[in-house]
Amino acid sequence: MVASNDSTTLTSAICVIAIIGSLSWFFMAQPLAIYRKASLRFAVANFCVFAGFATSLYRDQSDPVVFWLASDVLILFAVFFYKKATYRLFKLNNNGLFDHALLLATAFCVAVTLIFDMDYLKVAIVLTALASATFTMIAFVKYHAWTNDVPRPLAFAMVSPSFIVAVVLFVKAITLWVIPDVARSIFFRAQFDSIEMLWIYLVMFLLINVSAIASALMKLIFKIRDLAVRDQLTNLFNRRVIVRELAAAQRIYRREHIPFCVLLIDIDKFKNINDQYGHDVGDAAIKFVAERMQQQLRETDKLARY
Repeated sequence: MVASNDSTTLTSAICVIAIIGSLSWFFMAQPLAIYRKASLRFAVANFCVFAGFATSLYRDQSDPVVFWLASDVLILFAVFFYKKATYRLFKLNNNGLFDHALLLATAFCVAVTLIFDMDYLKVAIVLTALASATFTMIAFVKYHAWTNDVPRPLAFAMVSPSFIVAVVLFVKAITLWVIPDVARSIFFRAQFDSIEMLWIYLVMFLLINVSAIASALMKLIFKIRDLAVRDQLTNLFNRRVIVRELAAAQRIYRREHIPFCVLLIDIDKFKNINDQYGHDVGDAAIKFVAERMQQQLRETDKLARY
């Protein structure tokens, strides 16, 4: 089956957007040094999308199954690197168990398909289910990460693109399994002349990238905000914040007569520590005292380095 001009144009558009996205993320990682490791992984994910759809431009139903497999495995690798980038961006612990399982399952599918000439439909079900599970995990961890910084409705809005993609892929996997004849006409035709499915893929890809860019920008804004109000050595509030808080407490006292207490604490013989052991040890002493004091605070207390 030969692809129509419209489907070729849409697939080419996805390829162009993917390569531009890859270069943009690489630019953020290298010259700008914005979340370098996360941005590099986003760049690799976009390049895998480019390679996957570029491969699909030249595949035909008469091609061997390995040609079909290469395109879908590249897309799955894009999902894999998108997950790695998301975990890195939000500084989440990734024990690697899911990653290893994903890579082993992909390798198993490829090996079984090539050795036993398995029906490609069965392989597509597994690969699509793996991609759906990965995006479900991405949506879950992003939601819990965002709830620490923003209200829940906004957190849900930030993860909705990943959730939508996970649902679409899940529906695709179920359709491939339950009604394979319909799935063949809908999904496998998409690489040839299904304009509707290509539009869905294009919108999904744009949603994912927009969500990733928005996440990176918001994290950067939060980081800049913290730099403005936090002491860089101890991560306590800085002098600017505590002066503002004292002014607010004083206004409340004058208006409602609610008392407040201020403690100004100094480290005894701190100059001797710097003189005898050096400023690095002095910095370590400040951090140690700050951590111990932070552990003793009540919810209503505020601690700053004045």
